[in-house]
Amino acid sequence: MIKLKEANTLYICTNEKKEILLKQMSHDKEIFDIKFMTLNEFMEQYFFKYNVNIYPYLMEKYNISFSVAKEYLKYLYYIDLNNNYDSKKISFLQEMKKDLTNNNILIENKQFKEYLNSKNVYVDASCQLDNYLEKIFTSLNAQILTSSPQEKNIIVTQAADIEEEINNVIVKILELVDNKVSLNHIFLTNISADYFYTLKKLFKMYHIPLELNENISINSVPVIKEYFITKKLPEYNNENKNIIKPFISLLNKYTSISGSKYYKEILKEELKKTYILPPKYQESIKVKDFSNLEVEDDDYVFLLGFNEGVLPLLHKDEDYLSDSDKEILGMPTSVLENENSKKRTYQKITNIKNIYMSYKLHSFDDEFYPSSMIEDYSMNVSKTPLQNMHLSNSYNRRKLCLLLDEYNKYKVIHSDLKTLQKTYKDIMYNSYNHSFKSISNLDYLNYIHKPLKLSYTSINSYNLCPFSYYLKYVLKIDPFEESFQALVGSLYHKVLSTCFDENFDFEYIWQEFLQNKILSAKENFLLKRLKKELLEIIEVLKEQKMYTDFKKAYYEKEITIPLAKYKIDSYFTGIIDKIMFYQNMDDTYYALIDYKTGSFPTSLNNLKYGLDMQLPIYLYLVENSEVFKNPIFAGFYFQKVSLGSITTTNSKDYKAVVEDKLKLKGYSTSDEDILSHFDHNYTKSNIISGMSITKNGFSRYAKLLSEEDVYNILNYTKDKIEKSSINIIDSNFDIKPKVIQDDYKACKNCKFKDICYKVEEDYDRLEKVENLDFLGGDING
Repeated sequence: MIKLKEANTLYICTNEKKEILLKQMSHDKEIFDIKFMTLNEFMEQYFFKYNVNIYPYLMEKYNISFSVAKEYLKYLYYIDLNNNYDSKKISFLQEMKKDLTNNNILIENKQFKEYLNSKNVYVDASCQLDNYLEKIFTSLNAQILTSSPQEKNIIVTQAADIEEEINNVIVKILELVDNKVSLNHIFLTNISADYFYTLKKLFKMYHIPLELNENISINSVPVIKEYFITKKLPEYNNENKNIIKPFISLLNKYTSISGSKYYKEILKEELKKTYILPPKYQESIKVKDFSNLEVEDDDYVFLLGFNEGVLPLLHKDEDYLSDSDKEILGMPTSVLENENSKKRTYQKITNIKNIYMSYKLHSFDDEFYPSSMIEDYSMNVSKTPLQNMHLSNSYNRRKLCLLLDEYNKYKVIHSDLKTLQKTYKDIMYNSYNHSFKSISNLDYLNYIHKPLKLSYTSINSYNLCPFSYYLKYVLKIDPFEESFQALVGSLYHKVLSTCFDENFDFEYIWQEFLQNKILSAKENFLLKRLKKELLEIIEVLKEQKMYTDFKKAYYEKEITIPLAKYKIDSYFTGIIDKIMFYQNMDDTYYALIDYKTGSFPTSLNNLKYGLDMQLPIYLYLVENSEVFKNPIFAGFYFQKVSLGSITTTNSKDYKAVVEDKLKLKGYSTSDEDILSHFDHNYTKSNIISGMSITKNGFSRYAKLLSEEDVYNILNYTKDKIEKSSINIIDSNFDIKPKVIQDDYKACKNCKFKDICYKVEEDYDRLEKVENLDFLGGDING
């Protein structure tokens, strides 16, 4: 036993063991002359340490990735610069170490060995020394503490599956609670990811608080993704502190290399292994990693998953350095690691005073065997599941449904079936109410990212079917998969947003966009044809510019405006492909254009139902932002920027067809003075589809809006946005897909058809709208 009161003591152990020792020392109410170090901290002082600047240096010099650089560095402690090695890999690492040493990148503490001479050094058994480190500590006259296996009758409980295994544990935990054992003295260990779902579900059913670190990486969290776009840290608050706190720590760690070209790569790699901090409870059961597990005699440990290949953990000869290389350096080989792992596992198990162990035979999709240690160390196996029917009504109801499933499908009659049927007669088995069950609005508002960001796409999704919005934007179960059609749309938008720049380089932009895309031979062939097509489109767009005074334009203009506050802050955003404008004194006349490579609505009729509002929403954004001081509407349009098939061989006819296809399709101001500035030839327009003047006035195909019409559209759009945003904030997500006459608009392209189980009564059946009379005013449709 260590003499903790001995002067000048240096004690090397894990942080977990240090916590226990400090707790024991605090009871003595004495001052101890003792310094604690982890084994890693000792190695940094004894050999060398380095800062994060080493990573860009290695990545640049050796053309390696961040993960490979980290792999190389872990071997350098074991390499002697004065030795001659036959191994190419070790010689390479030796040269690397020489280079790092000569450039003062490896930082040595030359006073540390002298410091050790004045210390009584102890190495705790928790450090798990290899032969190389054991020799070093022996040379320092350190006392290497060991822990021997204890004589113990070990019983391991067999469970049919994970659920039965966890239920057995819960029965034992509740017995401990009945005996006044604090939850803070109960630990689960050896918990792999396949246990997480069932653990959370069953512990919740039994109302047992559990601190479970699911190792959820912060890499995919929206606020972190947003940081890499905006470079702005989200506000630190109680809602996101478990995400932001580890992220800020990571940023602080690598701040010295923030100017490096490798900074982003390093940060993103580290983010994958940076996890959301689990919530903490005053009284709860903790989950601990078995390899670092340290407990006291009044603690209770439940070791689950005692299966072959899981515990002890098996090591394979697949590291950068092979077993033969490791042997040269005095590092443990995979064979030795497996032997030691087995011994240490048994030693640790037998030294835990209160331990319950179990293994499973099946998981959701796999079969398992008990750990070979059970036979090797003559452990006893109990195959009797523990009874828990007296503990939880909610679990019993669920179990009854599962047993009824077994009976109906396979005619298996479980011994508990009749007992549960007699007790629970109201479970409504084989009935299903598919309707959306409302969720706590407070929980919902705490869950979503704030401020709430809405756009045309999200509002349109909500108004098509509130439930589809919930699945896509709240639960986010629709993973984005870029189709070839979507890729072409993005490529066209990228090129067209810059085609009027003074230094426009079509080929450079085209190649830059496609450089990291993986395409099939068929897709590459189609892109060659589309490339030629896009060049033709750009020529026509440049010709169209000759017919207008609206020479200035914004491209890919993002506009964001706040919405009226309701419970939480929210804002509305949109990116407008092109805003053409003409300034006259203090007034700015503008026209909005959205490029389309696919289909688009040809009227505003569905505005009545809050659908197909893209152009009115862009109008709303411009009019309610500060893009222009005194904005005056000239028109809003869709512009088809894909030609499709053109059959004519006559070059004049071909060009006429192309020009016609690229005409703007939408609504124009009825003010001829404004219109004449936007389209010099509006009487027989070259750029607006259907726009012409006959002897009786404007053509019946011309779509015109008066100043009053624009005002009414703005108010109608604002009303639809506000109502939709309030419903979203109120978490109203009923299954209510819209059907306009016989057009199942909400469902025909829905990715969630197999989730909602809609029935006829769910449909929101609406009349087809033939005109814009619902807006009021003198408007044509």
